Amino acid sequence: ELLRTKEELLRTKEELLRTKEEMLRTKEELKAKDVQLEREVFSTKEDLITTKEDQKSKDVSIQDLDKEVSFLKDPPWTFVCGSHYDYLSITSKTISYTKLLYSSIYLYDPLPEAGLDINTGIFTSGWPGTYTATWSLMAYDYHGDHEVDIYLRKNGEQITESHHYSYYTGTSGGRVSDQGGRTLILHLDTGDTLDLYCSNCSAGISLTTFCVTMSQFDVV
Repeated sequence: ELLRTKEELLRTKEELLRTKEEMLRTKEELKAKDVQLEREVFSTKEDLITTKEDQKSKDVSIQDLDKEVSFLKDPPWTFVCGSHYDYLSITSKTISYTKLLYSSIYLYDPLPEAGLDINTGIFTSGWPGTYTATWSLMAYDYHGDHEVDIYLRKNGEQITESHHYSYYTGTSGGRVSDQGGRTLILHLDTGDTLDLYCSNCSAGISLTTFCVTMSQFDVV
């Protein structure tokens, strides 16, 4: 009887040992599952953050696109022309104008000084872009007069390639009247200026026109 009892106790002990081992395995499995679950939760959080950032980026892109489409539907423009019809003899001065022949300007953020000031002869850009400047005039040259030298200036700096020149080389007592003009295409930022500068117009000029057009606006 005692032997059977010992055997049963031994079997019970073995069963308890197996049960303990199974519990340990189960605990390890549960621990591994917890770690895996934490990894999946962390990965899901990262995916959500990435998705949120992507959505935010898309929202910004859509807003930018809406702004650009709206801008292209209703773009800025600038068209101005000034005239000084009468005779003018000046040296080292900007040509001013007696009449504003035309002025049409549309800007999103109006710059008060944008356009052509006929009193100073200075054009001020109200929007960045590519502009076309054109001018024409009659030059009068007598024998012995200084040559007519005119330049387009940007922000007060002469543009060498814009040189407008007239000179009489004939005999004493002669004279020449010639009419000519120039065209330049250049980029202007907001606030940049252009003016037609008489380095020497002492011989005299007249019938002067000066026009500036925004040929292509910058998208900003």
